[in-house]
Amino acid sequence: MSAHPLIYLEESRSQIVAAWADTLHESNSLYSTRPLEELVVTTGEAFDANIAAIKLQDFDQLNDFIASIAGLRASMGFSEHEVVDAFRAFRKLGSDRLLEGLMNDEVEVEPVSDLLDAICQVVDFAILRFSEIFYTARARQQA
Repeated sequence: MSAHPLIYLEESRSQIVAAWADTLHESNSLYSTRPLEELVVTTGEAFDANIAAIKLQDFDQLNDFIASIAGLRASMGFSEHEVVDAFRAFRKLGSDRLLEGLMNDEVEVEPVSDLLDAICQVVDFAILRFSEIFYTARARQQA
């Protein structure tokens, strides 16, 4: 029996979080210098915040995560681009997981398009919000 795509995505949390952490850890960026365990924690937090924004249209958890990760990564010398790429990874990993579920008849077809659109919107929101915070923090540091 096929699951609603949002339920399928939520049930795929551990696979997506692990793949996300691995992707970052194997990247050609400062993420490769971070412990994999740390990346599993932060990608798990990001996953949960993204799902809350998608499912409940509640952006408080996502805003809190973005603010904390912006400060953390800026203090570690990460560039804005590196963190933006990390946010973008959720779009690909979440979409790929849904498409895999479709191909295996594990996901209901009709609502997938809406969920893919919601994933894109949430990732776009996160990137814009992060960029605002990161830019403001950098401007303060330089002042």
